[in-house]
Amino acid sequence: MVGFYRSNNCGRFAAIVVCLGLALLLGCTRGERQPKEKEAPEKPEQLTGQEILQRMVAAYRDSASYSDQGKVRLDFVIDGQKEDKVQPFSLTFARPNKLRLQADLATIVCDGENFYAKIEDVPDFAARKPAPKRPTMETLLSDPVLAEAWAGGIGDLLPQVLLLLTDDPLKYLLNGVEEVALLESGEIDGRQCYRLRLSRADGAATFWIDEESFVLRRLVMPTNVFRQELSRYGRVDSVSRVADFIDARLDANIPPQTFEFTSPKGAEHVKYFPPGPIRMLGKKSPKLNFVDLDGKPFTIQTSPGKIFVLDFWATWCKPCYQTLPNFEKLRLKYKDNPKVAFYAVSVDEPNTGNDELMKTFDELKVAAPILRDPEQSAAALKFLGIPTLFVIGPDGVVEYCQQGGSPDGGEGLVKKIDALLAGKSVFRESFREFMESYAGMIEAQLNPEDESSGGRLIEEQKLPEVKIAPKSDPARLKLASLWKSAEVKSPGNVLAVPGNGGPARLMVVEQWKSVAELSADGKLIALHKLELDESEAVGNLRTAVGGDGRRYYVAFLISQQRCHIYDENWKLLAHYPDNALKNPHSGIADAAIGDLDGDGKPNVYVGYFGLAGVQGVSLEGKRLWANRSVSDVICVAIGGPTPKGNRDLFCASNRIVVIDHEGKSNGQIVVPDRSFNWIATADLLGDGRWHWCGLSAATTGENVLVGFTPDGKQLWDYTLPAGVPQKPIEPIVVGRLARDGPERWILPGVDGSVHVISADGAPFDKFNYGAELHGLTAVEINGRPALVVATAEGIEAWEVN
Repeated sequence: MVGFYRSNNCGRFAAIVVCLGLALLLGCTRGERQPKEKEAPEKPEQLTGQEILQRMVAAYRDSASYSDQGKVRLDFVIDGQKEDKVQPFSLTFARPNKLRLQADLATIVCDGENFYAKIEDVPDFAARKPAPKRPTMETLLSDPVLAEAWAGGIGDLLPQVLLLLTDDPLKYLLNGVEEVALLESGEIDGRQCYRLRLSRADGAATFWIDEESFVLRRLVMPTNVFRQELSRYGRVDSVSRVADFIDARLDANIPPQTFEFTSPKGAEHVKYFPPGPIRMLGKKSPKLNFVDLDGKPFTIQTSPGKIFVLDFWATWCKPCYQTLPNFEKLRLKYKDNPKVAFYAVSVDEPNTGNDELMKTFDELKVAAPILRDPEQSAAALKFLGIPTLFVIGPDGVVEYCQQGGSPDGGEGLVKKIDALLAGKSVFRESFREFMESYAGMIEAQLNPEDESSGGRLIEEQKLPEVKIAPKSDPARLKLASLWKSAEVKSPGNVLAVPGNGGPARLMVVEQWKSVAELSADGKLIALHKLELDESEAVGNLRTAVGGDGRRYYVAFLISQQRCHIYDENWKLLAHYPDNALKNPHSGIADAAIGDLDGDGKPNVYVGYFGLAGVQGVSLEGKRLWANRSVSDVICVAIGGPTPKGNRDLFCASNRIVVIDHEGKSNGQIVVPDRSFNWIATADLLGDGRWHWCGLSAATTGENVLVGFTPDGKQLWDYTLPAGVPQKPIEPIVVGRLARDGPERWILPGVDGSVHVISADGAPFDKFNYGAELHGLTAVEINGRPALVVATAEGIEAWEVN
């Protein structure tokens, strides 16, 4: 994810650089609570924190070379027992294009003529290709396997790499930073250092910057992610994570032999490292301990001389529903040949019954024998996703691997099987074919015209620069200030709650840990301190009313582990998933609350990044159903009533998947040439006809509002200012801004603009607020429509005429 939005069409580099980079520098969630540090006293000519950062960036930018020998140290205490882990790294760089990076399992060398790389646990391969004229972050991250090897083990990107190889490091360092505080100076190895604390809502990092050379000597990092991981093993008493850049020097004399590279003995040279399952080609299959549906053990080692075709699938994997019928056709082609055996290996969880597996096969008209893998022995084949198919030859060698569907309808696989039956080996040909396709897939994301970077990822993947637009008045609407409130500290999203026979109330996120309740005239009614773990924060609020007239709330923050359910008085009902802090998942993307089945009791619907899909949850925090047919969910939205009186849930991923009130998939919406990072539905005109719109982004930071129909027809589009918001502001708000008029879409722009769009897509009005928007909603105050806006300065309500 990038910032607080996620785009399905954006390249892997954007996600790694922005998300991993910020995770290192600033943390992805609230970090370990640090002791309060004393701020440095003011001096007449003292540099500000911003000026120190600018000088650091300039020092790295203007240097001819750089070198360090560093380490990342993780110290923690679990159940009173102290442990530590030290991960060394080193970086040497000489302009324009010589580099040596050693981090975790990877060694990367650019000698000015060629780019090389090796990975300790991939000794059979080494990367080699022409050197770029100027290495960039893309140079180091375009190969997914290599990127994971050097950045994944350390846990993040190294900041000196960002400082040396990006054009605008401050864009990453200051992304979302609320405060740059200058602390008291410190000393490292006799060198006096400025200490800067960069604070965001979700964590803080402390930079130790040499007062003389402006070299970064130490970085103290947030530790929340590690605390959550460690909590699986017991009570975490303390945890700290520090990167030391030992002997960091600018403009140092670097010996030429520094950039020499030695390949592992016998290693094959490739442009890109092959993924795990492809590295299995030509190797003996590991022992696979399967069982059939009767529980009888099965392993291929007991049947030498036979060709095995193994298709790994699951009931929750909808792409498998496309590939399994083709697998069945292939099986029938060889059904009379005793030398070839076909098995569909289910990787479903153990609590998925055999009857559900057989029901799926009956629906798909597939009769292939089913195996299960209760010991997860197939993990030794190193595949990460399904569907994945392996062909294992009569000598037990892995001859072929196919990830996803077959682009040629299976003809290539037939040729491979026939060749194996003829006594030939096909793993070399399989490897060559895959690597050619794989290289083409990676390079399709590169811009070959940009020779300076050796194939930089397309320019559109970079985050557009965002500037706050000068304040301007609406063209049609007339705004009159009703009140201002500075009582809410660091306000965030604003939720308007209609009054039950009385005036409306406003719920405002305060400092990521509380909800401030304001009256319609701006008075603070109550401050609800939420029952959260120290590592948790909230940024988004949802609400619904049950059939008994009681109101309920859900609070969450994108990418965190749990959402939180409250009653009408903000009394905690449940955290969900309750055990997620000890058993982390890929993060919550969105949550909705409403009554899909029409029984008068709202439920909560949670969408996840990764493979967890979507889950229906009761107000008490009990999981009602799970649907894993959709992965990497970005947004969930509740639609209007169906003819049966139920409602459907619409889940935005690489497509919009429809889930019914029982949690079952009920079709999808595909708008040609569009994928959505947010969707919204509303009966804008009050006539029972629901309208649809969504934010679409072909590249990172692009924002286009698209109106569409449930059958996938695009009706209109409206371009919003490009950029990524620094706060988790609700991207689409529904409200009435004319007393006798219909509701409209109201959208906050990243540049502080406000856009009002009618149901037919016609722009109704636009104006610039003149400040970064933290929250926006429409509400009725004193019988008239009003707009409530939250910024860093506070909250202001405007009567709209």
